[in-house]
Amino acid sequence: MNFDNNGMEYTIDTKKTNWFTILVDGERGRHPSFGVDRYGRFFNNLVVNLNRKGLYKRASKKVTHTSKLITDILNGGICTENSGEYLENIEVVNMPQWSSHNMICDSNANVWGVELGRGNISNPTKSSPYFVMTNFSLWDNLYENVECDCNRYKNVSCALEKVK
Repeated sequence: MNFDNNGMEYTIDTKKTNWFTILVDGERGRHPSFGVDRYGRFFNNLVVNLNRKGLYKRASKKVTHTSKLITDILNGGICTENSGEYLENIEVVNMPQWSSHNMICDSNANVWGVELGRGNISNPTKSSPYFVMTNFSLWDNLYENVECDCNRYKNVSCALEKVK
């Protein structure tokens, strides 16, 4: 995972005793960008190319947006170990005027790539020793045959494959 910042102000939040979190200020308040806790749980919220199906909708019992998803994880409202079941029953959409996707990792190193408007990618610990995510759609690359033009992703994946 990478933390590219296009000049947005960011702060380190250590108010929650279990979490180390980076918040970015996108001119509409501070929102979680990434974080890790002492149990190995991890999340991020990375910018990605716009997908119209993932555009903002009002939150409801069946719809949440990326910042609420992450805030609910931070507050303990969503247990990362239940992410697969949670994601099967809710649609995650973008915040207004944003386009992002998320990585969620539980304390057992199971990973979910949440591709808003596209689908969710499950990567159980036993299936791969690593999961690489950056600012392009993994879903489009894996399932829609969209060529990966991200050298950073290719280089990291290649390096990790060599040490596997």
